[in-house]
Amino acid sequence: MTPTRILIALALALFALPCLEAFAEDSAAPSRKKLKLEYLYMTVTGAKADRVAAAAKRRVEAVTGVHSFAWTTAHSEAKIVRVVGRASTATLVAAFKEAGVSAAAMDIGQIYLVFAKKRPDCEGCTNKVRVAVMAVKGTKEVLVKPKDAGVTVVYDKKKATPEKIKRALAGTRYPVKP
Repeated sequence: MTPTRILIALALALFALPCLEAFAEDSAAPSRKKLKLEYLYMTVTGAKADRVAAAAKRRVEAVTGVHSFAWTTAHSEAKIVRVVGRASTATLVAAFKEAGVSAAAMDIGQIYLVFAKKRPDCEGCTNKVRVAVMAVKGTKEVLVKPKDAGVTVVYDKKKATPEKIKRALAGTRYPVKP
């Protein structure tokens, strides 16, 4: 074997080793237990200053079972993704209180609506559905992809209703079944 071939073989081995390690980690992934996640929206008061909001975010993210934290409305509403059965609402409220702010869980609803006839078949069409539903006051999230049979909507029960959401979609080319 020539020195050039030895160098090429060595380089390939060094390149392949991390790839094989990554493959081994990926192949082990299906055997791991998948965590079930849920989301919680909370209204927050007293976090007007950036440093207070940052402190509240740090406190909540430190709670065991919290997967992610995001401000959905600047320092007044937060979305928390948590592991099911962990990070109780009371624990999260206490974490906010430790940061000097008060928080309460919002009453959130989720509905899956099936399109009546036509399905959105491209990103532009799904965007029209998303915009129409987000125009309904109290809508938190709209989940729709091209060629989906329906749309999932997460909304604040105090501000939005399934009827309002259906009316908003009736004004598009993609009305939903009653």
